[in-house]
Amino acid sequence: DMKSYLSAHGVLVRGLSGSTGRWRQTAAPNSPDPQQIPRQMQELFDWLKKDTDTHFLVKSAAACYEIEHIQPFEESSSRSARFWQQLILIKNNYIFEHLPIEFLLEKRRKEYLALLTRCAREGKSTLFIEFLLEVVRETIYQHSGKIKQTTITGEDRLNKAKTVLGRRIFTRKEYMSLYKTISTATASRDLRQAVESGLVQKTGDKNNTTYVFK
Repeated sequence: DMKSYLSAHGVLVRGLSGSTGRWRQTAAPNSPDPQQIPRQMQELFDWLKKDTDTHFLVKSAAACYEIEHIQPFEESSSRSARFWQQLILIKNNYIFEHLPIEFLLEKRRKEYLALLTRCAREGKSTLFIEFLLEVVRETIYQHSGKIKQTTITGEDRLNKAKTVLGRRIFTRKEYMSLYKTISTATASRDLRQAVESGLVQKTGDKNNTTYVFK
């Protein structure tokens, strides 16, 4: 959500910028005026949350393009765009945590920037999205022999959930939505251990129970 996104930007540029977690206030080439940023970013996150028809690979690429186009921050908008793309990928399949997509994007940086400019000029994101999907496919192909089945622990799930949820209050059902294959019992065990370790604060009881990362 928007709050988590702003918090994530603050983490990405901590110590590097005085405008961490705040929207851009100055004009940027080929990007909307600063006063339009909150509305356009809210529309993007509403779409990411509500859309259930678009494949997550396409959604991750579309999110990256839209953030690049909007340029929501004074600094590191591009970095936050690629971070959010990676986050969407990992949320839907943990294997993307082990794939160096950012490395290949950096190698093809000139093409990345050229396509961004072209798509902004033409008002269509198709070519850029296709490029990102090609990079993902190429990364998977190059590293297919190195990818091993990895056992994901409760600690792994909680750390990823903390990145996604930030300080937002959530329920067990929302936690489970981050991991499509875990059972109710597994989610309850994860959250119980998180509460006992002090990582998460629990409020309420039974169906009214909510959690928040400290």
